[in-house]
Amino acid sequence: MRYFELNFTVQLGVDIHCTKSQAFIGRLIRKLSGIVVEHGSNRISNYCFNNFFPIEKDKVYKAGKLYIFRLRSSNLDWIKTIRDNALHYKSSELRIENVNYKTVNQYHLTELISVTPVVIVLNQTASKEEGLPKYLNARLGKNDELKDNLKAQKSLLDLKTYESRLVSNLQKKYNDSYKEASISLGEDFSMLTAMEINNQKPAVIVYEKDGKEIKFLGNKFKLIFNDDELSQRLAWTALSCGLGEKNALVGAGFCVGKS
Repeated sequence: MRYFELNFTVQLGVDIHCTKSQAFIGRLIRKLSGIVVEHGSNRISNYCFNNFFPIEKDKVYKAGKLYIFRLRSSNLDWIKTIRDNALHYKSSELRIENVNYKTVNQYHLTELISVTPVVIVLNQTASKEEGLPKYLNARLGKNDELKDNLKAQKSLLDLKTYESRLVSNLQKKYNDSYKEASISLGEDFSMLTAMEINNQKPAVIVYEKDGKEIKFLGNKFKLIFNDDELSQRLAWTALSCGLGEKNALVGAGFCVGKS
């Protein structure tokens, strides 16, 4: 197993708030790939990306400044398409200054830390069906607009339930990327020895569709993985393609790994 990574250096032509920058990068990548991915789509898109760096203290990325971001995928041909199209991309909103490519072979992972928030999308129906507690809680305060319109994860999901959702999602990504070596997991399968939430309150990621804002909640995690082969395959899939959902749409669940 291995993943393929592109490191972009870009100059912005517009100011972008940090809550909207991940969706901005997502739109750029879709333009470069020619693939349409929208909120609500069931398509498995095995790639992920992080946010602009360096981080701005006032949370606004500035027009005229240079930033970097990384894009990863398990699909080499797709990454090559992005790289080739990036060389000819022109826009008033962003200019691509440089793109570097590298291949990373699988290594043993003891832990993953999510750099961008991990999103698990729930709705009220799904919560009732799965017996989950309500996902809109006091952490959201009195923000009625967010409560009414948010299509997002519960901020305090039971961690065991959270792991189960992550495992199911990673299994789908793995089987899509490695069809010749697909895996089947038992009900008692567990890939983690520990799981920690690394933020005081959920982060908001804003995505715009048809002139309307859709807001996702996400948490940042530290995950400690088991050493068995299946757990390591799923850990690598998370590093390659992202944790949770909305990786391709808004860059949710981009991780760094430690051996």
